[in-house]
Amino acid sequence: MASFTVSIVKRSYLKTGWNVAPIFRIELHYKELPLLNQIKSFFKGAGNISINKIKNSASYTISSIKDINNVIIPHFEKYNLISQKKADYILFKSVVDSINRSEHLTFEGLNKIVAIRASMNLGLTTTLKESFPNVTPILRPLIINQEIPDIHLIIGFSEGESCFLWMAFFVPYFSIQFCFYIFYLFYK
Repeated sequence: MASFTVSIVKRSYLKTGWNVAPIFRIELHYKELPLLNQIKSFFKGAGNISINKIKNSASYTISSIKDINNVIIPHFEKYNLISQKKADYILFKSVVDSINRSEHLTFEGLNKIVAIRASMNLGLTTTLKESFPNVTPILRPLIINQEIPDIHLIIGFSEGESCFLWMAFFVPYFSIQFCFYIFYLFYK
């Protein structure tokens, strides 16, 4: 699964007391490590790959603002997302733009970024909610046009968000079904 996130972590030595870092991450089962290596090569070697043995996963992560500006943003500007993930990308890009303008180094800019982060993915962490109790989440972009421009794109979507599943039922008779599911996660 790919995600656009913004890490906001306490750092007492910084002027605002907080470090802001945009992060692009793709996390897959560790068996997909060769695919992650190909993706890293495609993105000009930017980022790092790590393995989490507890979760049986491998992650490709880009957190360098330089690589996000020079590799990730141009890629997703050229190849538009067509799902609600695009809303997270739009918010992610607005944080990157704020960082490029050094707004994250001011309290006003930090509060703006926290308000954006509150509308991304799963919202704010408990720590951020407690530390920024008066921040109001910005309005999350609504992605209306979700038409697939090329039906062949469904292949990539189904590979990333689907599975094959055998199911057996025993009441009132025995039945075996083979199913193909495409998972769609709903965000608040």
